[in-house]
Amino acid sequence: MALRLLGDAPIDLHAGGIDLVFPHHENEIAQSEGATKMPFARFWVHVEHLLLDEEKMSKSLGNTFNVSRHRRAGLHASALEYLYISTHYRKQLSSRGPACSRPKRPCSGSWTSWVGSMPWRR
Repeated sequence: MALRLLGDAPIDLHAGGIDLVFPHHENEIAQSEGATKMPFARFWVHVEHLLLDEEKMSKSLGNTFNVSRHRRAGLHASALEYLYISTHYRKQLSSRGPACSRPKRPCSGSWTSWVGSMPWRR
């Protein structure tokens, strides 16, 4: 499915949660590379979990939320972007941690200029 949507292998980046390394991603590599005889992805990134009330956020647990819910709680999109980008991808981010107690006002200055130039903001 990924190659049908993203083009020929190898794709540049494949990401997923740290819990998907084995067996999901190992099986995905074996199946796709067996079928195409080419590397599937140039880079594999496995991120740590977002913890909500010290429990892993997960669809199966039913404790997920989206940006709209954050915004209704008074958090601005630029503050959320700053929070997510400023946390290392291999560190857990807890909803009770100090990073989540940052100000609820929008970010300003050079940060908003930089974020505004990112492709996902165009």
